[in-house]
Amino acid sequence: MADHDATPEELIPPPAGPTEPVAPHATDHEETDVSITGLGEFLIAMAVGLVVVGGLVYWQYRRFEWIARANDPTPIPRADERRPPPEPHLQVDEVADMATLRAKQEAILSSTAWVNRNEKLVRIPIDRALAIVAEKGLRRWPAVKTDAPSAQESAKDKPPASGTDADQKPPPPND
Repeated sequence: MADHDATPEELIPPPAGPTEPVAPHATDHEETDVSITGLGEFLIAMAVGLVVVGGLVYWQYRRFEWIARANDPTPIPRADERRPPPEPHLQVDEVADMATLRAKQEAILSSTAWVNRNEKLVRIPIDRALAIVAEKGLRRWPAVKTDAPSAQESAKDKPPASGTDADQKPPPPND
């Protein structure tokens, strides 16, 4: 009978039961298949070969590096000097750059310093300059002449408002 016509139960041998004793040499390995001494010698030879090949690769790499350095052109005499790249420089932190710029400008606007000593031109803080202009006016500034009366003159010419008109409030805006 062919194997392809057999049932699985016929192909699988029955397990060894308690009635059949197991021979002591049945659990040992086959000593003729693999030699432990030969396997150990092979592993040692592989490790030695790996070290030799690694050493050869390292030596070859260093040799090629030495050849490349020998063939490199001589460096330019000023090659070691570092110059900043040309303008414009890239901004790394825009917020910090803007804060620094504003702080510098604020320091200039709020400090007193000579602009030109020969012409006796001085920079003063803005608040102080506004107070001086409000107090003294601008020098060498032509007065503006208009035909219309000024607000102060028109207020002097107007009669005071009557009691009923002065107490009235404007109507509320329409929503």
